[in-house]
This record gives sequence, C-alpha cells and structure tokens, in this order.
Amino acid sequence: MKVALKVFIRSSKQVFRSRAQLVLIIGFPMILVATFAFIFGGGAEFLGTTSLEIGVINYDHVDPTWKDTFGTYVPTDTDDIFEKGFGDYFIDSLRGLTSVNITDFPLIVKNYNSLEEVTNDIKSRLIVLSVVIPEDFSLSILGGINYKINLTEGAPVDSTLTTKNASIGIRGDSSYQTYQQLQIEISDAINRFTSFFYGIDLPGGQFSISTTDEASIEFTAFDYYIPGFLIFGIILGAASIGFIVGTERAHGTLDRLRISRMSPLEYLIGLSTSQILVLSCQVAVMLVAAYLFGFNGQGNVVYSFIFGALATIPAIGFGLITSAIDKTGENASGIAAILSAPIGFLSGAFLPLPEVVLLPNFLPTGTGETRALQLWDFNPFSQVVRAQQLILLQRYDISQLLIELILFSIGGIIIFSIGALLFTLQVFKD
Repeated sequence: MKVALKVFIRSSKQVFRSRAQLVLIIGFPMILVATFAFIFGGGAEFLGTTSLEIGVINYDHVDPTWKDTFGTYVPTDTDDIFEKGFGDYFIDSLRGLTSVNITDFPLIVKNYNSLEEVTNDIKSRLIVLSVVIPEDFSLSILGGINYKINLTEGAPVDSTLTTKNASIGIRGDSSYQTYQQLQIEISDAINRFTSFFYGIDLPGGQFSISTTDEASIEFTAFDYYIPGFLIFGIILGAASIGFIVGTERAHGTLDRLRISRMSPLEYLIGLSTSQILVLSCQVAVMLVAAYLFGFNGQGNVVYSFIFGALATIPAIGFGLITSAIDKTGENASGIAAILSAPIGFLSGAFLPLPEVVLLPNFLPTGTGETRALQLWDFNPFSQVVRAQQLILLQRYDISQLLIELILFSIGGIIIFSIGALLFTLQVFKD
C-alpha cells in the first residue's frame, strides 16, 4: 500500500499545482454559480416563464355499465367518458387553460400518485397548487344528471342514484397571492365543467371544495439549479483523470511505473483516492459558494456533501474510460470535458428530464409511497442529482433516500468497474 500512497500524493500534487486544472475543477463551477446567482437570484419567485404548473391527483372511479343508463344523456363527443371517468375529462379541460386573471400563460397540469409527492412540490414551489379529485367524482356528476332529468322529465333515469356531496380538494399556500387567484379560477373551472353536463345550476349540496394550507418556501430559479451544479462540477472534474494520465505518459512516468513491481490495482487505488479528495474539496467549495451567493436551501448540508462525495465514484470511472479511449493520453482531458455537458444534461443537472416511464408505481420512495421506474434511474448521475434536489430543496433525510442510494450504488460501481477494467487493459498494460 506504500506504492498506492505515493501515487496518491503524486496525483494530488499534479492537480493542485496545475492552475488550469484548478480553474477547471474549482474555478469554473464557482464562476457558473456566481453567474446564475446574478441572473436568476435576487429573490424573485420561480414560476417559470411560459406556464403555471398545477398538480392533480385523480382518485375518480366510474362503472362502465353506467353507459347503458346514461349514455344518451351526455354529449356525443364524450362517449368514452364511461371508460376514462369524468375526472380524466376534467383534467383534460384544465390542460392549456389560459389563466387570464394572473398572466397570459397557459396552465400546465402535472399528474401525481400521492398526497406526499404533491405536498413536497407545493412546499418547494414546483407547482402553484394541487387539485385532488375524489373517488366519487363521476358518481356525483351522474347523480346531478339524474337530478336534472328528474326535473325536466318528471322521473329520474335511475331511482336508486341520489346526488352525492363530493368534496374536491385544493391544496396550496394561502399566503401566496398566485395561489389565491388561481384557486378561484380552478373553482370556476369546476363549475363550468359540471354545468356543461347538467345544463342547469348545480343541485344543492352536489359539490363542495375543501382547501388545505401548505406553507411553501420562496425559492428562486437559482436555488433550483444549485443541486444539479454540484454534480455537474464533479462530472467536469473527471477530466483531471485524463490530465494526470496524459502527463504521466508524456513524461514517460507511466512507462517506468509499468516495469516496476507496482500492480495496476495499486496505481488505481492511489489515483482514485486522490481524485476523491480533489472532487470532495470541490463539492465543499461549491456548497460554500452557493450559500454565499444567496442559496436558500433548507436541507442538511452534511447529507448533501456525503452524496456529492459518493458521486465522485462514477465520475472517476468516467474519467478512466476516457483515458482508455485515448491511447496517447494527450486528448483524454479534452474528451472528458467535452462529454461532460451532454452527461450533465442527461443527468437532469440543468433541466428536468422528461418522463420515460418503464414500470409505473414500481419503486418505493422510502416514505411509504411508490413511484415509477424511469429510464433515467439507470443513470447514477441522475440518481445523485435527484438526491441532492430532495435533500437541499425538500429537506429529505438519508433514510428517505434509500432507493436512490441503492440505484446510484449499483450504477456507480458498474461505471467505475468498466473504467478500471478498460484502463488496466488499454493503458496500464499497453
């Protein structure tokens, strides 16, 4: 292990003594943080620039057999409503609805599976409010139609079906002016939707709206970028592996090491541990810089640092892979730097990743709920970005991030193992 320690010291000195590498690993991420703090900080609430997002949880259930009884009493262009449910149709009526009283932006509707998920996003201001559609929403609509027919034709279609008092839930921060205005518009949308089927005023007691107050945090756009920047900086820092290996080759040091008694394992241990040290220092510096520039993160900084330090493992594997690809070692650092940007985007470091659901309601969240297995779950960098977001913006505890930790560990070990194998075969035994 003495040999590995010598490699560790030598590799660390190569990075810390190189101004170019220090700028790349520490200086550039800090400049990035400062730039985005200047552009997107300043305390402005982050709602996006083109839409207002609302969340919807749809518990509605409809019996398809009701079509035989009520099919002729609904508009002909809604024939499949007895398969989809009236709740789905109401959600569709909200999509793209222009919020005239607030802005000219359309509403963007995001579906949720649990109250816990929607509450977290409300608290973090990822959505303005949520609408919870009850299980008996469709049954209440049909009860209203039955009531209308009874008034207009003197007898109901189904004498056993009575009006139901369905309670539609709206959740949000009552101190948030946008929520107050949008709540009124959602209430109006509910009335318009039900009146479309009734053609008359609502029967007394047919629907009620309950509200739940959720205190939120006034995050800025800058706050949402920070968790991803922490990981992008680590990905970018993987270029230092190529720099070290390229320097060793250029000076002939690696050739001398290969004919010594040093094993590839000893070299990899020394090289990897030095990079863990360097990149962990980068995580600490970026966290300090973020808070100095006004980051409003509410989570545990120690947990954030731990996940950031763990992210160095796949990053080192990525650096080893690029070193193996470039046999001369001259361009390995440049290749890693160029590939850092697309890898950062594919990890969700800059922008939210689109949903690519493989298995719905498959993964436990660690809080008693489940979420879908996404394509991005196989990317360890995506997992650690998600973990940083949950820790810093939603105050998650380590125990609530078990599935992210498991998926990250599997993916991180695979990438590191591939990098170590390719490095040994293509570089050390070249």
